[in-house]
Parts: sequence; structure tokens; C-alpha cells
Amino acid sequence: LPENGFTAPDGKHFKCWSVDGVEKAVGDKITVTANTTVTAVWEAIEYNVTVTGGTASVGAGTPITKATMGTTVTLTAGAAPSGQMFDKWEVVSGSITLADATSETTTFVMPAGAVSVKATYRFYITINLAAGEGSGTMEPLILKSNTYGYYDLIAPDCTFTPPANKVFDKWQFSKDDSYLKPGDTKTIWSSANGATLTAIWKDAPVTYYTVSFDSNGGTGSMAAATGVS
Repeated sequence: LPENGFTAPDGKHFKCWSVDGVEKAVGDKITVTANTTVTAVWEAIEYNVTVTGGTASVGAGTPITKATMGTTVTLTAGAAPSGQMFDKWEVVSGSITLADATSETTTFVMPAGAVSVKATYRFYITINLAAGEGSGTMEPLILKSNTYGYYDLIAPDCTFTPPANKVFDKWQFSKDDSYLKPGDTKTIWSSANGATLTAIWKDAPVTYYTVSFDSNGGTGSMAAATGVS
């Protein structure tokens, strides 16, 4: 039997020949007593999967280091270093699209080639949120360090319950007593870890109304009452 001269399907390579359902290697001799078809047998190629800072698996199975084309591979980030948290996955090599590069667990479909990915981490700090004279709870803000190692504090919308006859005005930052409106950004340092944004409230605006009087068929007039709150 000769060397294979066919072009393999995508993601596969030649394994052997099949003669009447029996696998035969290149170089094997067969006895031919009638017209005979020798069929090429293909097998899937396993390509390397390299993961730095995490593991690859198929579903929730054991970690793998190789996968065949078309396989859905699950990436799981490892434990973050002390004082850091997961940031995102980076594709080092390979033509893949991650389902969600910012999720600690994500997937991709294995291409016809090796893949290398890396889990990246950033330092983080926590900023607490306090209701001030209001009530209720809000989850603390978890800030990842930016490119320069600082932290970008973006003041959130306030969802605390206001005190009676009050509305939300602004946040007061405990680290330096500065004030922030929702959406304002402030660059802070790691020394601000554990600081608090406290809700500051102001008097609710008073709405004034005008009351008019209708004679309903009578005669004469009456002055409207204005400035009614």
C-alpha cells in the first residue's frame, strides 16, 4: 500500500488505509482477487492548549493540554495572587474568540492550530458606601488598579433611601473630604483602601401650586390662591 496522496480534511491527518474494514499501514501488502477499494482513514489532530495562570478543560472535566478542532474548551482562572483580583484573559497566540474575556470562567472553540492564553490580574482596593442620614445598604466598590498602578474612583448613582423631605445631593469622600457627583471620576492611591463615600442630602424642592375658583354659573369673581405648597 502506498503513501497517502490525498489532502486531509480540516483538523485531521492520515492515519492508515482500510481494506474491507481492516486497517492497514502504508507498506503493507494485500492480495487482490477482485476490484478493490482502499479507503483512507483520517483521525483528528490534537493541538496544544497552553494556559498561563489557569487551566483548560472540556466542560467541567479534568485539565487538558491538547484539544481537537471544533472542541469547546473551558478556561478557568487560577487563584489570584495576594492583594490582586482577576482582570481578563489575553490571547497570546492562536486564532480564537473568547466568549467573555473578562470572566474568570469562559470558553472558546478550538481552531486547527495551537492556542496559548494567559490570565491576568490587577491589584484592587475597596471603597465603602454609607447612607449618611439616609437608610439602606449599597455594596462596596471594588476598584482595579489602572495602567499606572493608581485607581479610578467613579462615583456611583445613589440607591439609598433618603431621609424625610430630602433628596440626594452628592458624595463626600472620607479620604480628603472632597465631593463627587454621580459619574465624577477621581484618581486615588492604594492608601485610600477602605475609605468611604458618604451620601450627602439636601432639602427636597418645594413645589408651589395655584388654586383657581370657578363660579359654576354664578356671577362675580374670586382671586386665585397662589403659592400653595
